[in-house]
Amino acid sequence: MGGAIACVFRVLFQILTTFLLLASLLTAVGGIMMKASTHVLQSIVAMAINGYISDAGDIRQMAAFLIEVVDSVATCSITVGFVLTVLCLIGLIASCSGWNKVLKIYAGILFVLLVVQIIAVAVVFANPTNFTDKIANSTKALLKSYGDTSEEGNRSTVIWDLLMETAPICCGMDGYEDFVELGKDLPIPCCDITIGDCNATAAASAGVKGCRSKVEVIATIKYAIFLNVCIAVLFMQALLVVLVTNLICAAKKEEKGDVGSESL
Repeated sequence: MGGAIACVFRVLFQILTTFLLLASLLTAVGGIMMKASTHVLQSIVAMAINGYISDAGDIRQMAAFLIEVVDSVATCSITVGFVLTVLCLIGLIASCSGWNKVLKIYAGILFVLLVVQIIAVAVVFANPTNFTDKIANSTKALLKSYGDTSEEGNRSTVIWDLLMETAPICCGMDGYEDFVELGKDLPIPCCDITIGDCNATAAASAGVKGCRSKVEVIATIKYAIFLNVCIAVLFMQALLVVLVTNLICAAKKEEKGDVGSESL
């Protein structure tokens, strides 16, 4: 009976570990491909935003900004994917070879990683308001370089123009006053026009609202996506810990049963 239970847990563990191994490997490979295909990604991004931005220079600036984000994601994907691939491979080999001592070490490592990740997720996602505020503050900080001729200013201008001009039209983070306080020229979305000049008087008359609500919606969507992905990963790892623990316990019972039968 103990042997049958151990066999069931071993098969379940191997199936789940194989699935995680493939997923981790694909994550790492995907990160490598993103790193190696920068020019292709830049072309794809440029095509995707071509309908929103007409100026070729602005398209390049936005594409370069998004590529930097993709590059960071690629680095994270390679690191996480590689580490998880190695861990899954060790667990799979240990379970197939019947190395119970290695499985115990493996279970301990998985448990420690799980606890650390749970604490990290709890700290990062404990307060959705703080998460949203951080994104809103970082977005508002870009306004300081809006309209500048520097590379950072060009990117800030492109990002904010895209944010303000995409329906529903909005102006600054909390209204046209943001630009007035920074001593910058008002962009035309603040006056709800497509051509011409925009000034404080016209902006006050137009009454265009700020982009804070739009930024908060984007932040909320990001929060939900990141949190759900983290929960899914934690659930899979927790299930893996449960299976390997039960596998070790069942293997112990099987060994005791074998010893008992030999003594008889």
